[in-house]
Amino acid sequence: MRTARLAGPALICLPVLLVAACGGGDAHRDEGGGSSAPSIGQVPELLATDHVSLPVEPYLLSPDQRLRLLKAHDVLTARCMERFGFDHPTPVRKKDPGIPDRLALWRYGANDPSDVEINGYTRGNRREPRAADAPPPPEAGSLTVLTGSAGTEKFGPGGQTVNGLKVPEHGCFGEANKAVTGSVEKLADDSEIAVDANIDSVFKAAEDSRVTAVFQQWSACMKEEGFTYATPLEPLNDPEWDGNVTASQKEIAVAVADVRCKKQYNVVGVWNAVDVAYQKRYIEAKPEAFAEVRESISGWMDRAAGIRVS
Repeated sequence: MRTARLAGPALICLPVLLVAACGGGDAHRDEGGGSSAPSIGQVPELLATDHVSLPVEPYLLSPDQRLRLLKAHDVLTARCMERFGFDHPTPVRKKDPGIPDRLALWRYGANDPSDVEINGYTRGNRREPRAADAPPPPEAGSLTVLTGSAGTEKFGPGGQTVNGLKVPEHGCFGEANKAVTGSVEKLADDSEIAVDANIDSVFKAAEDSRVTAVFQQWSACMKEEGFTYATPLEPLNDPEWDGNVTASQKEIAVAVADVRCKKQYNVVGVWNAVDVAYQKRYIEAKPEAFAEVRESISGWMDRAAGIRVS
């Protein structure tokens, strides 16, 4: 499944921007694709996006919702495994500090002057990779109970008898799925339609001529500052920063100039206006499908609320 939240710099790989002046209400003809682009109305003056909401947000799991669902699934899986006589410790789940509560927080790149003066593009996160803890070897028969599979497939039909009990379809993992989502095969996760709307809108906005026009202004501004980048996406993913565990002085200087030029040409405001317009178009084109997504999330959360996780 595609990544739903464009949280960190590595995930925001798209060119975008728009003229700093207020947009009109009429539809715009995008020069790149030759198709009618959505109208954007009034363009907000934006730099910080910590309070900005996107139309697709209600159709994607928030970090808090995802954490609650994962904890519920962990508890149900562990209870099922214990029923078969296996110790299956629940993992310690915490919110990922790299995933913001708001989709738009770092969606448009660096935008916090005080943060970039210290952290550049790292947001205070060290760039060194974290080593994963090796899981303990499974007890004999526990994988069959967990997955319902007796062979090489990831999940199986179940039906085996282990310690006097019949293994459920897709094992205890499937049993937990069914308790939360109503289906042994469906894990509580973001829907493809919402993920597509969330990601594709940013790419479409990046190709919109209203946005690319502002990128050119931003690029010229950066050149005056002594840095050569075509779009605000390039410094985010500059390979020169890859070897830095924390931000270097040059990275900080680039990020400071980046934010200053964004503010000068209202890059974030224009980018956001076009991004939002494309998301609205996605949702309005398939209202029943998006309504079903919201109903599913609501149902999952209702079921998870009835499961004691601590």
